[in-house]
Amino acid sequence: MAVSVSETVATAARLVSRADIAAKAEAGNAQDEEVALLVRCFNLVESELALDIFPLTRVETLEAGDGFLPFSAFKNPPVKIVSVRSTSDMGIPFSVTEGGIALKRPATSVQVKYIFAPSEKPLLGSSENNVSMRLMAYGTAAQYLLSVGRFEESAAFEAKFRDAVRAANLIRHKLAVRARRWA
Repeated sequence: MAVSVSETVATAARLVSRADIAAKAEAGNAQDEEVALLVRCFNLVESELALDIFPLTRVETLEAGDGFLPFSAFKNPPVKIVSVRSTSDMGIPFSVTEGGIALKRPATSVQVKYIFAPSEKPLLGSSENNVSMRLMAYGTAAQYLLSVGRFEESAAFEAKFRDAVRAANLIRHKLAVRARRWA
């Protein structure tokens, strides 16, 4: 479910009682300063969700002829490498270097699972996060209010945003195994 930036910005503007900004966002007026500020706030919220709460992952098949995979070969710049597997689904040990991934065992083609940061979106773009527009609008409104100095209102929307994140089950929980007992 891709969330539209313009719809989210317009909704956030309405949440903070700025129907004038909502109308400009819906008209696609990306040059307006207030619309541009809300788009920056949207991008901040999307990054926060992707990097701290709900990571964006991708699996890519890459050729590793010399045993090195440069980061430039990836569709999106990786933030964290989760796993490297051969095409026969065997794990391959690797180390992350400054310029890419060095494989510790030779392989011609590998599947790399990695976490990446979302790219910055324009007003007419859409989110890569799989979250609701309402959740994104709460976060965008909170960031906007913070940036214009309306701190108390920002805190209220930040609480709504955090509640929406919890309701969407996006907060990471530590896996806990209960102690086993014999009856």
